Amino acid sequence: MATRKTLTLTLTDGRTCRATDISGGDGGFAILLPGLNYSCRDPLLAGVSGALQQRGYRVWEVAFSYNDGLSFKALSDDARIAAIERDGRAILKRVLEEVGRPLVLVGKSLGTVSLGAMVGALPEKTRLIWLTPSLTGTRLLQRMRACSHEGLSVIGSEDVSTTITRGADYRSIAPLAHVEVPGMDHGWHHEGGEMATRKGLFTALAVIGNWLDALAQLDKTRPV
Repeated sequence: MATRKTLTLTLTDGRTCRATDISGGDGGFAILLPGLNYSCRDPLLAGVSGALQQRGYRVWEVAFSYNDGLSFKALSDDARIAAIERDGRAILKRVLEEVGRPLVLVGKSLGTVSLGAMVGALPEKTRLIWLTPSLTGTRLLQRMRACSHEGLSVIGSEDVSTTITRGADYRSIAPLAHVEVPGMDHGWHHEGGEMATRKGLFTALAVIGNWLDALAQLDKTRPV
């Protein structure tokens, strides 16, 4: 089994983030990009990480440091988005140098903004999972519409970004599969309480697992 490894990545304005290799699978690797207040150890991302590991992926989990100081919080909204996008490109470049081509990239909320900034620089056949994409007040819709990589979008029906994901501009993105889970909000909670929240989590993870399995089967029929 491979030894766990942590990279410290230098981002814009002297900030850093960490990328930790949390599993030793040899079936290709995946990168998880968390939200501002939603870490890779929170239920939805932890579940996706587990699903990837079960399928043999080596999973790298990123830990951002945006909440660690006042300098980032003092920026205007536009400046924050620009910094997050620059950071996304820096993360991709550094991880590619270290471990090669990823097979799956996963973003949650703010992490989808970082992921969107990688579009145009992604290796061929990279697959993308967009969890609760942050589409309001960002350039993410534009980035996603320019993306030709196979992807899966998962959002809750109570997420503010459904005002965009229910529209024709979003639904016409190809090749992008999209699923809306009833009752779930942006933080992946359900107002119906713990049992309803767990049901929404299991629904999302089943959708993601089935999508990954379908791609694996499709890859077997495609020329290398």
